Amino acid sequence: MTTTLPLALAATPPAATREPRARGVAYLTGLDGMRGLAAYIVLNYHVVTFFTPNWAQAWFAPHAYLAVDCFFVMSGFVMAHAFDDKLKAGMTVRDFALHRFLRLYPLILAGVALGAVSLIGYCLVTPGVPLAAAIEAVVSGALLLPTDAMAKFKPYDFPVNIAFWSLSYEVILCVGYAAFARFLTGKRMIATLVVAAGGVIWLAAGKPGLDIGFRVGEFGPALARVIYPFLVGIFLRRLPAFTPQRTAYGYIAIPLIGLVLVNPFPASGLYDAVAVIAVIPLLVWLAATAREAAPFDRFAALAGTLSYPLYALHFPIVVILANLGKKLAFDETQTLCLAFACIVVSLGAAALTYVVYDKPVRAWLRKHLPFSQPKWA
Repeated sequence: MTTTLPLALAATPPAATREPRARGVAYLTGLDGMRGLAAYIVLNYHVVTFFTPNWAQAWFAPHAYLAVDCFFVMSGFVMAHAFDDKLKAGMTVRDFALHRFLRLYPLILAGVALGAVSLIGYCLVTPGVPLAAAIEAVVSGALLLPTDAMAKFKPYDFPVNIAFWSLSYEVILCVGYAAFARFLTGKRMIATLVVAAGGVIWLAAGKPGLDIGFRVGEFGPALARVIYPFLVGIFLRRLPAFTPQRTAYGYIAIPLIGLVLVNPFPASGLYDAVAVIAVIPLLVWLAATAREAAPFDRFAALAGTLSYPLYALHFPIVVILANLGKKLAFDETQTLCLAFACIVVSLGAAALTYVVYDKPVRAWLRKHLPFSQPKWA
């Protein structure tokens, strides 16, 4: 049974927070709503994959993995929105890396810890699985490094939490952005985008879709999948035509992205290439232009706030509960109830972790990490 993504973050993919508003940068409420919906779709995709019959998977799953690509477009967009001016004003790559560390790493550790419980439990009940391999997988996951330590048993780059393949690329691309953003402008950016779009087409050609990156051996080729969405997000934000909070209809992009990600049309390289190269970027642009509209703003902000905790934590929860259902030999009705419980537990865990762990830890790190200037924290 195939399992895939995310983001992450966080992007990771869910990397944006409410911090920019306090620093004179227009807050993009529409992207928070889109980020929250994409994270919820990822959760449901994995629940459907592990808990439901094949007919349900055929309806829900053909394109849900494109949420990863959506995360990377939003990540690039938000990086340019929040940090272009700061980097021009003197923020160093080191300060930027520290900022990304305090934003991403606390939940990475939480996701690794939860994944370690699942992975070590798997080793204890599965004959022939060496505990040393599980420990290596946990350490590699904490360092965001792919590993083949458990390839014979769990053929994933990040067996401790398979969603972390995209978080690893999120970190790589963000640091690359800080180091090279000043050079990727004008014609150089357009030329790079054309080459990156060619990479997406090459990857999708002759394949049933762009569902790659999480399996052993796919981490390298997945660069061709993620670099275009990230760069096109930066490009769209830098266009002079972009004006935040401009359109009253910008929120329509959120249900539209839901339709792109969840529909019964069969997966194909053509569908995915068109979605990633054109449709998803245009919808992210539209969502970013959404004018604030209470009370939806509060819901969108909450969804965006919980998107990264949900992304980082949900997969080990899904695996643990799915294995519990198998161990107890649940019938179809009981399994369906367990699937709904998995969604509730994942959402609850995301909210609780954000309140009691992620938010206070990041506040502490903001005060104690060695930023060159407090304003960069």
